[in-house]
Amino acid sequence: MEKLTRPADIYRLAESRVLPEKDVPRALAVCGLTPDGAGWRRFFDRLFLSLGTTLLLAGIIFFFAYNWDDMGRFAKLGLVQAAILAAALYSWQKGLDDLIGKVSLTAAAVLVGALLAVYGQVYQTGADSWGLFFTWALLIAGWAVLARFAPLWLILVGLANVSGMLYWEQIVRVVHKPDGALLYLIVAAVNLSIYITWEEFSLRGQGWLTTRRYGVVVAAWSTGCGTLMAVMELFGNHGGLGLAYLPLVGAAFAYAYLRTRDLVVLALVLLGLIVSATSLIIEIFGWRDEFFFLFYGLMVVGMTAAAAAILRRISRSWEASP
Repeated sequence: MEKLTRPADIYRLAESRVLPEKDVPRALAVCGLTPDGAGWRRFFDRLFLSLGTTLLLAGIIFFFAYNWDDMGRFAKLGLVQAAILAAALYSWQKGLDDLIGKVSLTAAAVLVGALLAVYGQVYQTGADSWGLFFTWALLIAGWAVLARFAPLWLILVGLANVSGMLYWEQIVRVVHKPDGALLYLIVAAVNLSIYITWEEFSLRGQGWLTTRRYGVVVAAWSTGCGTLMAVMELFGNHGGLGLAYLPLVGAAFAYAYLRTRDLVVLALVLLGLIVSATSLIIEIFGWRDEFFFLFYGLMVVGMTAAAAAILRRISRSWEASP
């Protein structure tokens, strides 16, 4: 018999009436899925560690913003470098096998961006902003490889996205003047590839990537950019790029359905399809009178209900064939 390792497994058995509902708490306890005292302490330790680190980084940034005019250039640069050094040394002391060490190194990586921003403001280099984010990503890439920490990798992916999009706006678009929707198509395709790679490593037993919510963030960004590209093509460009939307969402849907069985990603894809379909119908019929507001509203409600029914049927099919 397959071992039940998640609370969702117990709840699915209860929904399919294999397990009586009154026995769900006992089943969770027997399978070790009910948090005990140690589990709650571990949860709050991680929660307060993450929250405290975030507030500390925000405090450092606001400290510089508030005292900027009262500090000399060497004080500004020196304090940021001291903070980076302190975080990196503390991470080295704790070790990268410890969560505190990983979080400390992530804090140092964030402060590298603050150092680059301070340097750019102090010396007014005049460099394009994409270069700051690209340099930031380049400098912390080694730390991300060493830490094997999913949040740090997510930061790296975010920096790569920002630097790439800024490079497009500041260099490529100025020189070559490409179709505006092409950027979002490229970003959607690249991030879909990143999401699939992330999930494949997770499915192959890379323990530090088994937390699925970080991959879902990348998938959400990919589907959002793809949907934005489709809407731009419908309302503005009327080019041929909109045709690339269907294979893009088809690939995302097929991978989430056949490989990862991820209802969240499937819901994101269906949401993008609802937005795109609604935009297409509005582009065709326009806004002629008040009746169309009611018509479009009912249409969105109907498509949302259909999407919910599809997701429920998929969930039940997964339960029937584990």
